[in-house]
Amino acid sequence: MSVALLEDEKYQSLYWGLAERYVKLCGRTSWHMNEPTFLLSIFEPKCKNTLAEAPFIKETDGIKNIRYFVLDLHLMNQFAFKNRYSHRYDNEISTIPLKLTDLKKKPKILNNYALLKCLHCIKYNSYEAKENNIKNTFEKLNNLIEEFTALIINNLPEYQNASWF
Repeated sequence: MSVALLEDEKYQSLYWGLAERYVKLCGRTSWHMNEPTFLLSIFEPKCKNTLAEAPFIKETDGIKNIRYFVLDLHLMNQFAFKNRYSHRYDNEISTIPLKLTDLKKKPKILNNYALLKCLHCIKYNSYEAKENNIKNTFEKLNNLIEEFTALIINNLPEYQNASWF
């Protein structure tokens, strides 16, 4: 299995994609079945926020939790790369800070399919991280993958038209 260092833009798109979806759900009492309501329970069960003018989102605790989660994913990828290729790079790879906010322009917002693929890509390229403090981050990543997979499948016409057994 090989490991690649993923570009900052992938993490920025992931952050903005999760944050925008999260903010749109906050403060509402009803949702459509094709909305990722699981984001509310994964990142914060109670939230009060409104979608701010792009490219800025007011940072509530839930948004902060999303930011920390994406930063942890970035570190996991760097740790995995370092663990995999330490014989080649020794200590040359440092944990470079990732800038998620105050960008000159807002990254492209990923659709649900692209977001799911991004999460799978990060999981694949972070699998070899051996640090003990990443267990919760990896569990949250797996939960997001499961939830986005279910969201996508549940909204496919073929699935909706299939009969129950």
